[in-house]
Amino acid sequence: MSSSPSMRISPPQEGEAKTNEELYQQFTNLVSSWPCSPALSNYQLYRHDNGWHSSLAPMVGTMVADACFAARPSDIIVATLPKSGTTWIKALLYSTVHRREHPADSCGHPFNIHGSHECIKFLEYQLYTQNRIPDLDELPDPRLFATHVPFVSLPRSVVASGCKIVYVCRDPKDTLISHWNFANKFRVRDGLEPLSVETAADYFCDGVSPFGPYWDHVLGYWRAHSANPEQVIGMRLAKFVGCPFSVEEEEVCAVDAIVKLCSFEHMTGLEATKGGKTELTFGVVENSSFFRRGQVGDWENHLSPETARKIDAISEAKFRGSATASLNLTVSPLGAALSDGTSSSTVLPPSIHAVNIGVHIDFKLDPISGNYSKWRCIMSFVFRKSGVESHVLVHFEPLQQTSQWCQDDFQILLMIYVQGDLRIGEYCRRLKALADELDKLDEHVSDKTLTLQLICGLSSWFQVMVLLLPMQVSFPNFV
Repeated sequence: MSSSPSMRISPPQEGEAKTNEELYQQFTNLVSSWPCSPALSNYQLYRHDNGWHSSLAPMVGTMVADACFAARPSDIIVATLPKSGTTWIKALLYSTVHRREHPADSCGHPFNIHGSHECIKFLEYQLYTQNRIPDLDELPDPRLFATHVPFVSLPRSVVASGCKIVYVCRDPKDTLISHWNFANKFRVRDGLEPLSVETAADYFCDGVSPFGPYWDHVLGYWRAHSANPEQVIGMRLAKFVGCPFSVEEEEVCAVDAIVKLCSFEHMTGLEATKGGKTELTFGVVENSSFFRRGQVGDWENHLSPETARKIDAISEAKFRGSATASLNLTVSPLGAALSDGTSSSTVLPPSIHAVNIGVHIDFKLDPISGNYSKWRCIMSFVFRKSGVESHVLVHFEPLQQTSQWCQDDFQILLMIYVQGDLRIGEYCRRLKALADELDKLDEHVSDKTLTLQLICGLSSWFQVMVLLLPMQVSFPNFV
């Protein structure tokens, strides 16, 4: 990449806005008639007819955008929940799309003067506000916009146009903590007492958070991706938006330059961050307020185990079944075996066959109803009938521990292996060890099969990753 200054150091600006006070007032009256409740911030949150929450101005802006925004097929929309890495993904997207006119190592890069929220503006927070109808027709392609709005309430022209939507989310507990920190800054600024993390968690779990409930927001975009993966994505940014890196760019480390440009350390050191401000519907915000070193798992320093379990339980209930929508699942007598999504069932070793447990057991194991003895008796019968008791029952020894028996045993272990209480690194190492043992017995486990098994066995702590990993256009490698 060249280090010479770019010709234009400011992002392209929209034309002169018109005003439509009547339209804004119409939607203001409508939103004001909807139920509202207190929330973490010092603003009341209204409940949209589609089930999500927001303060008055951005909800009105959302509805005006729906009425007036004309999306183009070439547009790119960044969609996130608040405090889910929005500032960072905007920086990555802008610097990737505009890397030719604004090289990442250029001393005249727009980020030196403008925050990423000025480079990619929110529809509901910056463009459709204060009675304005912005003129966006003169913006060059591809136009970049952002929104926090759930998929169900996106401007209809966005969905109809087929334009690209880049979606980013993060662990719900980390999202909660970041939002709690952010909201308390403004409560203190406005002379209000900061709220406790327990109160914030109660609001969050009840779904009373900006553009939440969190789980509905994630699922809305997940389902949109499942229905149309060419329009909605959560990974592989450059290729998805039509700006893949060339071999030449990779050779001169263009990707590394963009990563460095958008790093937390670099962005927080810029004058645009330290001294710049962004005007939003709720006032002028210092750009430094958008930055917080939100370490993954930082919630452990703030949430009680009970609160964490409560959020995890909601996540498990809400996301159950969603992550496996793109994976084919075959139930064997010993657990779930995943295919690579290209066939209707898992390819099992010759000596292993699939059995539908439901044919033999027409009830679910329930400790409360005391049916364990009955369940165990029938399961033991199925194991014996299938000839796999020596693989499952501790007190059964194989009559002959042949290489075929070992191959089957490792394959079965791989099928049913889950993370449990293991750390993620140890879980991965053990899975890889099982696959290596199978390889020694001439039963190769493909990288994709191993990755699918890894995803299938992850604990509830990684429910969001279980949801997002299968969304990648290029499926992730195990290594």
